[in-house]
Amino acid sequence: GDKITYKNLLTNRRITYIFRLKDYADKMNSIYGNYNLDDDESFDEAVEVYKEQAEILRDAGCDLFVVETMISLEDARAAVRGIKEVCDLPVMVTMTFESNMRTLYGDTPEKCAEVLTEEGADAIGANCSAGPEHMLAVIKAMAEKTDLPLIAKPNAGLPRTGADGSVTYDLAPKDFAEQ
Repeated sequence: GDKITYKNLLTNRRITYIFRLKDYADKMNSIYGNYNLDDDESFDEAVEVYKEQAEILRDAGCDLFVVETMISLEDARAAVRGIKEVCDLPVMVTMTFESNMRTLYGDTPEKCAEVLTEEGADAIGANCSAGPEHMLAVIKAMAEKTDLPLIAKPNAGLPRTGADGSVTYDLAPKDFAEQ
């Protein structure tokens, strides 16, 4: 199929974000508990939730889906499957990795690349995480396991909240730009 290019992304009228289940904790906590989607029943329920969101967003006219800041591969799989079951719009998925090259649920970049490629994602990658230098290693590891377009959206390291509530990052803007 067609590859998603930077030009395609810039010309889209609307990009719709679907966030991880944690962002919907108020409505779903009693169903998903700690968001362990390892059993088939919980996974199927998550797919249904994402399908419902995708149908609404598709009908509202979105052009593509961005599933981002995912900390669980099973949650990302459920999102992709739910979207793909209701439409053929492109789906981009980015995972978040710790400095140990694993998601909070222990998934490696290689496993994420393999599974999300098999699930039908149109582009995959990583966002946030521990900074640009760390991001490069994650993207290289993913590239070994997929031919999909790769997305790298690093932040300037891990955010830190000061006593006054201000948020700072490990890298200054100039250092971030240089990396």
